[in-house]
Amino acid sequence: MAIIGEQIILRKRRSNGEPQPNRIRLDKLQAGDELIVEIVVDKKNDVRHWFHFPPEMLEKRQSISFRASNGEVYWLSGLHPKPMLESMARRLLPAPEPKRRGRKPTTAQPIKKTDPNWRKRKRGPKVMKVLIFAPDGYLMAICPATEQAARLTNIRSEAIAKLCKTKRQSFDTGLSFRHWWRKMQKVDITDFTLTVAQYDEMCKRRPSDEQPSE
Repeated sequence: MAIIGEQIILRKRRSNGEPQPNRIRLDKLQAGDELIVEIVVDKKNDVRHWFHFPPEMLEKRQSISFRASNGEVYWLSGLHPKPMLESMARRLLPAPEPKRRGRKPTTAQPIKKTDPNWRKRKRGPKVMKVLIFAPDGYLMAICPATEQAARLTNIRSEAIAKLCKTKRQSFDTGLSFRHWWRKMQKVDITDFTLTVAQYDEMCKRRPSDEQPSE
């Protein structure tokens, strides 16, 4: 039994029609193998999804299919793989083969020129994952960006960003929102028994004692 990795990089669609499903063939897998799939939805903004397929889910299948829409991934044919963190997937996948060491030919290297105004260049907006907690405090969804969380909850993205900062519950829905900090590698955000209080404690931040407000 082995763990096989598969990476899918999606290209930007030029047509406005319904997106076609993407198919992953399972020819390389043997009986009892597990599959970890990395789907790169937006390579520029580093939006990726990781999924884990146990052997019993792939049994008697020649391929698996999914559809990507608005930054989200939807698996077809009744598949429900477990979403994963990138750090967890990297630990499970076998280490890449080391590159062969050899003597490189000595060639003249071009002189790199440093832009003196590089500090003044404008950077794009920072994209952060958003964790959505139900009114009872348990984790219910993970969105790759604030815009996807806004579409899912029917709350304005500006309001969600404010709720992430103030750590209040939404007055209308009772939902709580938190940004995912990459430094919190010890937190498994695919564990849907995680509560908002536990996450705040792990981040060493306490929720505001003010009244819920949007």
